[in-house]
Amino acid sequence: MTTFKRARSPEQRAERREMILATADDLLDEYSVSELSLNLLATRTGLAKSNVLRYFDSREHVLLQLMLRLWDDWLAALDPGADSGSIEERERRLARTWAHELAVRPKFAELLAVQASVLERNVSPEAVTEFKRGVHERFGKLVAWVRGHVPELTEEQAQRFSVGASLLAGALWSAGNPSPVLEQVYRDNPDLCAYRIDFEPALGEQLLALIRGV
Repeated sequence: MTTFKRARSPEQRAERREMILATADDLLDEYSVSELSLNLLATRTGLAKSNVLRYFDSREHVLLQLMLRLWDDWLAALDPGADSGSIEERERRLARTWAHELAVRPKFAELLAVQASVLERNVSPEAVTEFKRGVHERFGKLVAWVRGHVPELTEEQAQRFSVGASLLAGALWSAGNPSPVLEQVYRDNPDLCAYRIDFEPALGEQLLALIRGV
């Protein structure tokens, strides 16, 4: 373990926070969210657990901040949209793009799936407020992207769709990535495989239904 030196200047503190976030990002390539503990994060950064907590309230706080970064990556990957084609064609394009760009970002999808049930629980009001303001800013960009594809939607309708679509995505990610026990159940009971879903096409189908409903 490296010798700990307290970061004293704002620049040093920012650098230490960046290191912790980058380490958490790397760890999610190896471990699930549930497996990524504060002890593991501290060990991999070379810091004591108490020193990690100088910069973040908790493991969940780290993951919420990382989630905002991954959200930015996802938004940047979405095509700019165009009003060419029929409304049905543009709705399909939107649903397909949203689903695909999320499917190829499993870390972001997993964090989205546990945001409300896990990540927003063991954090301070200040940390949650900071996160929610970050989400609000990103939702503004997402709503603009949705309306770029389907300008027939009002801003309020596009926002309702975006919120509902995000909730759907989280739920479908969990269903589409079953536990090892459930995987074994599906292997042993082929008649139950109808309840298994393929995340990307399932999300695209549900997003298309949702936007048409809105």
